Amino acid sequence: MATVTINPNGPGSETSIYYTYGSANHWENVLGTPDTFNWSPHDSGGTRDLYSLGDTGISTGVIHRIKVYVTAGGWEGWGANASIKNSGYGVHDYSLVGGCATLDTNPDTGLPWTWAQLDSMEAGAIIYAGSGVGNDVMLLRVYVVVEYTVAPPSISKYNGTGLEVIAKINSLSLASVAKVNGVG
Repeated sequence: MATVTINPNGPGSETSIYYTYGSANHWENVLGTPDTFNWSPHDSGGTRDLYSLGDTGISTGVIHRIKVYVTAGGWEGWGANASIKNSGYGVHDYSLVGGCATLDTNPDTGLPWTWAQLDSMEAGAIIYAGSGVGNDVMLLRVYVVVEYTVAPPSISKYNGTGLEVIAKINSLSLASVAKVNGVG
């Protein structure tokens, strides 16, 4: 199974985490660069940031699942959930298991993900600070990993000759010619 990692590349539709450290742009603080993060102070409740994602550059292949990874940290009473938003739909929040939320299907359609949906999706996190002075929470990293099967190549020629011609000359079906030549 192949994977592709998608990192934030700009602000999304929601930026409510209170403070930044490193860059003034929230999305630049969750790329895994040392000494950059977004944070919310104690007693702030849940605050969320969403980020636009880079284009995968992939348009073929079967998507099996996506995993939204979130790295956060804090002191007593903090928490974090992964958040996603599809174009034209609401925001969904997911508990983290092993630092990520795994989604086998698009929650808005109930169907397998498409490349176009991933290319327009926003991902981020909602973070919860603990109560009491000093119980702040920091959001350090957000990214999405797509697990997919690479689409098989489409072969229409063999050594420069169209498969239809080879099939006709040899009185074979086109499927047989493709199978003999390792396709199908």
